[in-house]
Amino acid sequence: MQEQKIIENLLRERNAEIISFPTRETLQEHKEQCDYLIALLKKNDGWIPCSERLPNKEEYLRDDGRFIVTDGNRRYESCYSIYEHCFKTLKLFEFASEGRRCNFETDNCVIAWQPLPTHYKPKGE
Repeated sequence: MQEQKIIENLLRERNAEIISFPTRETLQEHKEQCDYLIALLKKNDGWIPCSERLPNKEEYLRDDGRFIVTDGNRRYESCYSIYEHCFKTLKLFEFASEGRRCNFETDNCVIAWQPLPTHYKPKGE
């Protein structure tokens, strides 16, 4: 995976104890790597394919396991089960004798996900 190699390279150089003066070639290489990563982020518009990775623990805890997901046709909110490693959707059932009952079912249609947007903060806060 090309982007993973670029990220590892940039992190290794950022964390290097010995800092040397960059040459014109290394600066150009860094610029190209950054441009590639920026274009990649813009292309996916924040979506992370499930085939690439699923939410980690920190992402799960940030919004109580809630994420925006897509099945390719629509976007909706879903919950991620960190224990079962899958997205779950709330289903509401109505029974004549028992009334309403809720249940979480595995959502096998999710192809990509992204975190919920940050919370609104009024100006001046």
